Amino acid sequence: VVITNSASNKSIENKIITNQAVTDTKLENLTEEVRKHNEFASKIPVLENRVNVLEVTVKELKNEVKQ
Repeated sequence: VVITNSASNKSIENKIITNQAVTDTKLENLTEEVRKHNEFASKIPVLENRVNVLEVTVKELKNEVKQ
């Protein structure tokens, strides 16, 4: 019984170690994806501002051409 339990515990321990390694890898990948998303999200307001400036510039140029 002791030998069987010991073998069973080793098997379970190995599965836990394997599962933890898989979980760690998935967590690292998810963390990297979140970082990429956050970088992208921080750039959106800057891009929106630039688009607004360009829209104003285009309107001004259209008014100049009309005159």
